[in-house]
Amino acid sequence: MNYYKFNRVTAEDFAIFGKVDYNFAPGQHLVIKPYFWNNNGYNYSATGSGVNARVQIWRQQNQNIGNVFEYRGKFATGTDVVAGYWWQTMAPPPPPTDQRRFTVDANGQLVFSNWQSLARIDDFKVNSPYVQVSQQFGATFVTAGVRYMALGAPKMQYYNPAGIPDGTYDQALATNPATYPGTDVVARTYSEWLPNIAIRHDINAALSANISYGRRFGRPDWGPQASNYIQNQGAFAAKNYTLQMLVDKVRPEIADQFDASLRYNNYGLTIVPTVFYAKHQNKQVKIVDPSIGPNIAYYMGTGSSTEYGAELEASYALTERLAVFGSGTWASQTFDQDTPTLSGGAVLATKGNQLPNTPQVMVKGGMTYQWAGVAFTPVVRYIGPRFGDAANKERVPGYTVADFTASYNVGQHIGIETLQASISVLNIFDRRYISQISPSDTDLSAGANYYAGAPRTVVGSLTMKF
Repeated sequence: MNYYKFNRVTAEDFAIFGKVDYNFAPGQHLVIKPYFWNNNGYNYSATGSGVNARVQIWRQQNQNIGNVFEYRGKFATGTDVVAGYWWQTMAPPPPPTDQRRFTVDANGQLVFSNWQSLARIDDFKVNSPYVQVSQQFGATFVTAGVRYMALGAPKMQYYNPAGIPDGTYDQALATNPATYPGTDVVARTYSEWLPNIAIRHDINAALSANISYGRRFGRPDWGPQASNYIQNQGAFAAKNYTLQMLVDKVRPEIADQFDASLRYNNYGLTIVPTVFYAKHQNKQVKIVDPSIGPNIAYYMGTGSSTEYGAELEASYALTERLAVFGSGTWASQTFDQDTPTLSGGAVLATKGNQLPNTPQVMVKGGMTYQWAGVAFTPVVRYIGPRFGDAANKERVPGYTVADFTASYNVGQHIGIETLQASISVLNIFDRRYISQISPSDTDLSAGANYYAGAPRTVVGSLTMKF
């Protein structure tokens, strides 16, 4: 089951995007942007061990249809207005509508074992009107707006697929399977007002100040909740927990984000100091809950967190040939409270913990030297320690990686101004490190997934703009 062809994802995507821009008066536009996107593929993954070892095939077929209808207006007063409406339907998965499992015979061929999950899931729906107004007041520029986000979550029903032979999704449903008790989920709509405002004031020709606020909306992820419930239905049902109860614990994440910065640009020197602050609500936290059963895990969307910190970016042209640049960030991103289990009893001790995969310190520095038309750019990047879990028990050390790029404008010799060739050596010293960390989305009883960073890599490219 660990054969690489049994652990892969394949997908074919087809998309059509359209844009109609009707200028019905000077500075006045109506814009229509319809689109269609279809993804058709399969996810193969190994699951279980010993006599329970299986290869699971998850059919992933998404279809998205949507349109943005927008008015754009520029007025003699200097006021810019954008008002529009975004509509979209999204066919699942996620959550998975059907998953099958196979054994591997002595010849390495897949042999059908059973249906792991079978469900009818309606479409997700997005309805979102918005308006944005921008105006220049002397040396001050202001833009403000609001979006109303309404996300329609689908009705879901899972079936008992026991005894259904191998076949297509439609063939499986045609057998009229019995429903699993406690696996019906009613449709509902999550809605939120999302305001934003940004102000930039030019203090003088070299110095400006900026301040902004925005509220963000994150789509909740019901996929792992539904898959985990079906996989461990007996354990959840024994505690009188239904799928509806698990789905209700995952809600849209709301983030209120503030930042303020100064920008100085003069005599070849650019300095941008920034401070930021954010509050997050309904953040998803993974819970391992032995009170339900061994290695039973699920997500709770009741987490809240606070983020604040500072960033400094700077660059300086020392000479016409030599420029240096760098940036540094320090950020505290911690949970505000412990996270309760479904029963409200034992908690996951998250209060004061750093969010998973979020380093407190990040630093980057480099220089560019021009010689004989060639630009040489060495860069060093440092990412500080992180954690792979909300309990902060799985610590990942920080790492430093050095890169080098050389580029040359070859177009100047053949009359093409923007033809550039470059060669890069990434991770010059072949440092071994963990790059991305993400929770497992196929087996919630497991910990996070840790992805190895790319080894020393050489990349050549030829870029032309036209």
